[in-house]
Amino acid sequence: MNKALSVELFCICFSFLALFSCKDPSSFCDREGEILDLLGSEGCRIVIRDVESSSFFEATNINAFGILFYDGQRINYSYRISPSHTSCLQAIAIELLCVSEK
Repeated sequence: MNKALSVELFCICFSFLALFSCKDPSSFCDREGEILDLLGSEGCRIVIRDVESSSFFEATNINAFGILFYDGQRINYSYRISPSHTSCLQAIAIELLCVSEK
């Protein structure tokens, strides 16, 4: 096999993998949650209650998305666990990767 053919096969295989390995962007914000305003409850303020697991999360970057959150608001979101600590004893600190209103 000559070098030009090897390079061409490599490019075809790489293109095929790149095309089919990408995650659908619409599925990135795939968790459902509800905003709860827990002002005055053990150091809490705005938290997210995960609909599926009923876990409570406090987002360390909740103001970075330019959305005005309110009690009872339904959202779609994705997150990763944050190394930061939270003053809300009921919630796990997270960093939001995506958030959108439902």
